[in-house]
Amino acid sequence: MPNTHHEQVGPGAPVNPEFEHVASEVVDFVDAPVDVGQLVVALRVVELMVECMDVTLLYFADCPNWLVAKEHLDALRMEHPEMSITHRVVDTPEEAERTRFRGSPSIQIDGVDPFAEPDAPVGLSCRVYQTPDGPAGSPTLDQLRDVLAQR
Repeated sequence: MPNTHHEQVGPGAPVNPEFEHVASEVVDFVDAPVDVGQLVVALRVVELMVECMDVTLLYFADCPNWLVAKEHLDALRMEHPEMSITHRVVDTPEEAERTRFRGSPSIQIDGVDPFAEPDAPVGLSCRVYQTPDGPAGSPTLDQLRDVLAQR
């Protein structure tokens, strides 16, 4: 599901004051008619593209814990509108190897699994996360929030 930000761009959208300054400088530099408003919107679109965070939830169909991870990510999506979430079923050993799947559920942020141990095996298995409350089948909401904040 592609991440779209149509509601955040255009008239009435919050605008970084720096965009207006940059847009004015561009208008002064370019020796042609330029619509400052359109330039500000274009700069906002570029900012959103740069800020976009791609999160992939990898799992296999029989995993009972992927829905917990999905709920946590859905909740965080409200806090991080720049986050695009993709769900991906991994159902073959070849696909597990190709995606560096460390067990179900696995979460990758911009292609990196922030919870992966370097020596963790790749394959179709259940995954165990170390949480403040002990081993669990999914990272906690706060653990996910922390790794997103580090991005």
